[in-house]
Amino acid sequence: SWLMRGKYDAGLAVLPGTLIYCLWYSLEAIASKYLLCAENARIGCLAFAAGLISNVVLNLMLAPRFGLPGVVFATAAANAITLLRTSRTTSRME
Repeated sequence: SWLMRGKYDAGLAVLPGTLIYCLWYSLEAIASKYLLCAENARIGCLAFAAGLISNVVLNLMLAPRFGLPGVVFATAAANAITLLRTSRTTSRME
């Protein structure tokens, strides 16, 4: 903080949320690899498209109003949507 004169304080404030959505994205990547191996890539692509669309829409709504915390929340919500859609699909396949 002293060396960089507080330039990264905003990033440190949203670091926990950033770590959460990175974890969710990693779990979704593993689940989508399972779908690829089970030859259901179309379902994985639909889940990814739903997450991408929700990420863009939520960022357009939250980024101007809340700034960096809004972007982190929008990305976390979009990754959660993708993970839930993918995990529901993989659980039905078993």
